[in-house]
Amino acid sequence: MAALQLAGVVFGTIVLTAIALAGIIVAMDRPDWWAPFTVATGVIVVAAVLSIVPIVLTLGRGPAASAIAHVIATGVRVVVSLGGCFLIVKMRGLPLTPTLLLMVPYYLTVLAAESTMLALFIRRESSSKRV
Repeated sequence: MAALQLAGVVFGTIVLTAIALAGIIVAMDRPDWWAPFTVATGVIVVAAVLSIVPIVLTLGRGPAASAIAHVIATGVRVVVSLGGCFLIVKMRGLPLTPTLLLMVPYYLTVLAAESTMLALFIRRESSSKRV
């Protein structure tokens, strides 16, 4: 149940961020940013899937395990996000700056979503043990 909640919040956050970024691209009248937008969106989906794994594997194992999993998840997300963007930019000859600029809001919103949900899970776990 907790894993589905985490995935739902993270992917809901990605969708909302994509809508906001698409609106900004349209408002700025930058059609040349659609390819970097697609790359950043695709890469963050992969990064989010991979960063959820360590968190899900430690759910219910206590706050210390959850904290370690969160650090691991953050590292996975950084490596996949930046590495994926650099790799695809190099392979497709896309501009680096807009690709990385579009990745930043995705990265930060996924980090916030995972952190918030992890805090809620730890709080629930702690309160259930007190009763």
